[in-house]
Amino acid sequence: MIFYINENLFEATNSPADFFNGQTPKFNPALVTWEEYYDYVNKKREYHESSAYNYEVGDLGKLKESKNKLIKTQQVGKITLQYYKEIIKLEYAKWSGEKYVGTLSLSEMKEAGLREVDISIRCIDFQTKEIVGTAQDEWGAALIAVVNEYKNLGIGEELVKIYRTIYPQKKSGGFTDSGYIQIQKYYNWVVSKFLAAGIYSDLIKKNEISKEKVKAILDSRPKSSKNKEELAKFSKEKTNPLAKYYGGNNDRLFYMTGNTIIVFDSALKDYKNIQNDGLEQLVSEKLVYAYLHVITFNDHEQIYSCYGNEKDLTMAIYLMTAKTNTEGGLGDYYLRNFDENISNIIKKIYSNKEIFNVKIKKDKGYISSIPLKLLSTKKPPVTLYNSLENQTKLWFKTNDKYNEIEDYIQELAYGLSI
Repeated sequence: MIFYINENLFEATNSPADFFNGQTPKFNPALVTWEEYYDYVNKKREYHESSAYNYEVGDLGKLKESKNKLIKTQQVGKITLQYYKEIIKLEYAKWSGEKYVGTLSLSEMKEAGLREVDISIRCIDFQTKEIVGTAQDEWGAALIAVVNEYKNLGIGEELVKIYRTIYPQKKSGGFTDSGYIQIQKYYNWVVSKFLAAGIYSDLIKKNEISKEKVKAILDSRPKSSKNKEELAKFSKEKTNPLAKYYGGNNDRLFYMTGNTIIVFDSALKDYKNIQNDGLEQLVSEKLVYAYLHVITFNDHEQIYSCYGNEKDLTMAIYLMTAKTNTEGGLGDYYLRNFDENISNIIKKIYSNKEIFNVKIKKDKGYISSIPLKLLSTKKPPVTLYNSLENQTKLWFKTNDKYNEIEDYIQELAYGLSI
C-alpha cells in the first residue's frame, strides 16, 4: 500500500492527490527508515558549500501571478509571504539517429514513463512581489533556496514541506549544511504525521507493515544538531530581524525646514540597529515615504527634487504650499528633469483640482517658451503645517538627543532623490 500526502492540509491520506498528475512516488518517506530515505535521495552523499546558492534580493526576479496558483499566505512579523505553485508542461526531444524529428507525443511520454508536467514552488514578498525563495527542479535534482536577506524567517522550512510533499522521492543533487538539516526535519515531520494519524497502528493491524519495521523507523529519526536528546524538527522561532522592522510602524512624521519636507516612519528611531543588521536597503529606504526640496528661481519657489509615492508626495507638496501660497504658488519649472515615474506623479498632483489651484504663468524671462504652472491650495494649510511641525519636533526631542537620527534621515532622503 502506498500513502500520499494531501497538498494543502499536509495530512496523510490513502488516495493520490491531484498534484501528482498520475506520477506516484516509489515510496513514502514515512514507510522507510531515515537511512533508507537519505540513501535514496542522496546515495552518493554529495555535499555543497553554504555559498553554493548565494542568492540576493532581485536575483530570482518577480513572479507573474497570472501564471501561478496561490496556495498559502503566511505572516511572519510584519512581512506577508505568499507561496505559489507553477505547473510547467514538459516536452522531450525526439531523435532519429542524430536527426531531431520533433517532440514526443503524450502517449510516447507515458509509454516511456516520463513526467508530463513539472511543479515549482515560489515564495514571494507580497509587498514587493520579489521572489525570495524557490523550490524547483534543477537538472533532475531538487533545488530549494532562499535569498540571503530573507533567511531565518521559516521560508526554507515551508518550501521543503510543500515541495517534498509533492516530490518526496526527488534526488537532492547534494546538500548544504542547512539543506541537510532541513531534509532531516522533513523526514521527522512526515513520520510524526503518520504517528498522529494512527497510520502505523492501522498498517500493523492489517499486516501491511511489521512492528519491527515501525520500531526501526521511529528509532532512526535524526536528532537535533543542537540537542541530541531531542528530535530534529521544524522551528517556530524566526531570528531574522527583518520581520521586526519591515514596513515600519505605519506612523508618519514630517521633518520640515524652510525648503525641505521629509515624510518618514517613526521606526527610523532604531536606525543604528537597522544598520548593524544590514537592513538599510530592505528597511530604511522604505521608511522614507517622501522627500521634497524646493529652490527659488525666476521669482517663485520651484520643486527642484523629490522622491516618494503619490499619497505621501501629495501631502508633502500640500504642506509646502503653506510656505508658497503668499508668494504666488509652487512652480514646476524643473519637472522635465525628473524621472518618468516621479514626473507622472507630479503631473497628477498638479491636475488635482479638488485640493489645489493651478495658475498658468507665461514669463518673458528665462522660461519664455515654457508655461510655468504655479500650485497653491484652496484652503491655507498653515495650521496643519504648524501642528505637524511641532509634533515632529517633539519626537526628535524625545528620541534624538544628539541629532544623529535627524542627520541620518536627511542623508537617506537626499540619497533616494538623486
